[in-house]
Amino acid sequence: MSFAPPDVVSDRIWGIDPAATVNASLASQRPLGLLLLSQHVTGAVAALDSAVASLATLVGTSEPSLRLLLALLVGYPIAVFHRLAVSGAPSVVQNAFFFGCGVVLGVFTQGWDVCHALVCILVQYLVLVACGKTYVSPLFSVVFQLAYLLFGYWQTETEDYNFSWTLSHCVLTLRLIGIAFDYYDGQQDPETLSKEQKLNGLRRCPSFLELGGHALFPASFLVGPQFPMKRYKFLIRGDLKRIRDSEGYPLSPPLGVALGRLVLGLLYTGVYVVGSGYMPVDYAASDDLLNRPLWQRLCLLVVWAKVSVAKYLSCWLITEGACILSGLSFNGFEEQPDPKDPTKTITKAKWDGCRNIHVSVYETATEYQHMILCFNTNTNAWVANYIYKRMKFLNKKHVSHMVAMAFLAVWHGLNFSYYVTFFNEYIIISRERDFYDLLDRSPVYKYWFSKKWVRYSLKPLKVLWLWFGLSYAVIPFLLLSTDKWWRVYTSLYFHIHVVFLSYPFLKPSLKKWLQVPDEQDSKKKD
Repeated sequence: MSFAPPDVVSDRIWGIDPAATVNASLASQRPLGLLLLSQHVTGAVAALDSAVASLATLVGTSEPSLRLLLALLVGYPIAVFHRLAVSGAPSVVQNAFFFGCGVVLGVFTQGWDVCHALVCILVQYLVLVACGKTYVSPLFSVVFQLAYLLFGYWQTETEDYNFSWTLSHCVLTLRLIGIAFDYYDGQQDPETLSKEQKLNGLRRCPSFLELGGHALFPASFLVGPQFPMKRYKFLIRGDLKRIRDSEGYPLSPPLGVALGRLVLGLLYTGVYVVGSGYMPVDYAASDDLLNRPLWQRLCLLVVWAKVSVAKYLSCWLITEGACILSGLSFNGFEEQPDPKDPTKTITKAKWDGCRNIHVSVYETATEYQHMILCFNTNTNAWVANYIYKRMKFLNKKHVSHMVAMAFLAVWHGLNFSYYVTFFNEYIIISRERDFYDLLDRSPVYKYWFSKKWVRYSLKPLKVLWLWFGLSYAVIPFLLLSTDKWWRVYTSLYFHIHVVFLSYPFLKPSLKKWLQVPDEQDSKKKD
């Protein structure tokens, strides 16, 4: 026999169910618990915001810039945590982990504007499911994703650069368009595809979490680099763990290489922070510069351009290190000389799959083409694979090149200055290629350039000419305001435009002076 407490007996006598009373009491406590949790979260967010604002004031930078830098640095602990605790989990867990981390970093840097990214990811997923195997998918993706990005540019446009959700959304736009093309390519006959299309083609439609994890991969969704879904799948499947190095040990991302990119990125960050204190982005249009003699203006513009561009290098190097640490950057093997025995070679893993800047080439370049090959390389490769090479049906290389440049200009924004910048790039690159083609066929050039003293003497001059031209070409891109860059160009007498636009008229005289044989003078038409 069991006995109930007196109060329970009393409740039963009066028709009150004790269990119901307890449940009601618990239910009444739930809103209070949620309220307390909400207050704690709000307090933590407020404390974080206050700490970031104080730190930004302390180091003398803007809060959005500091948030971006902190978000890039967080990519390193995220990569380590994934390797140690998440990499062995099912793919759905890993995709959710990367997707969730990306959303959190998006909220930290953009606030609730990260919802723009989520909307575009959802729309892209629905398009892939509905018509991903047809040409409608890549066509719709280009139109919709680019239109959404342009809407964002129109909504947030100012006369100067500002941090907004479009900063990361331009990276997301290319990534989502690329997935649409890759899934479409995966359904085609392999015999009709290029090498890159075969390599990146997707046979199966990605799940929503998979799409989100790839699109918002924490180490790359804010500032790049671009990488295909196939590379992301390689990481999620854990294929890296099954690869052995030359000594038979399991391959592991090199911590030293990753930290080396981080240190180099922080050095360029320091160059930008210190340099921009003396030469802010508006310095090129300042009276202090424009009232100087022409030779001083040209030299100071070179320094100003290098300082201004350093911020891009710093971001790409920091993100590259995080990608290396995660294992995403693995890019196969290559043969290298054995340091112990130069007569032998050893097989070493390459970790440059997410490299967006080749620093050594950038700092020693002597030709404009070198900059195309070393600067923002993953974006350039994306445009080459998904835009330029898909224009081959036009059978005109220069037209394909112009279409690619136009796409890049539109992708950057609606500001007229972007179109001027890419026009500058087009005329400089095309004229340089044509000029070097003349040199390659010139016996005069070959004779003199075969002498070491001539080559060594010309190199510093070529470096100066390169940076005089580059600093001139990027002025509209960095200043944005038409009034500002027009004032600068006027003070420089449009000298780079004069040189390169007059090249077709000077070409006959150059050919005669360089003694290019007439029978080799004709070039293949595009």
